[in-house]
Amino acid sequence: MSYQHITYTIDSNGTIYDNDSIEASVISDIVLDFQTGIYDYIIITPSQPIEHSIYIQAASEQHEGEGMVIEIRLVPEGDKSAFQHYAYHTSSHQEIIQILLDYWGVQKLPNLANWHNITNEF
Repeated sequence: MSYQHITYTIDSNGTIYDNDSIEASVISDIVLDFQTGIYDYIIITPSQPIEHSIYIQAASEQHEGEGMVIEIRLVPEGDKSAFQHYAYHTSSHQEIIQILLDYWGVQKLPNLANWHNITNEF
């Protein structure tokens, strides 16, 4: 599938960035500013699904020592109610940044082999 006309929106703690204002440094700075105990988040939403993904999001955890969580939602073509939702926990800002930059910059989904399917939580 060609992603040449894809655009993005980022929501970070209620601040919205449109496609023209998004750069790699914006994504990196948002994630590097995540603080434990304060619910910081970033949601990257493409204008069209990337390999069935309608968004990817990352957030700081609420309690000391829990690190961060990154989640992705996959929706099969034609049935938005039959989604799959995956989560991955890490304490590495750089790991989160790389996953988000791959999603935004080269339309690459993370390898979900070590992610947890949390669809049943919704």
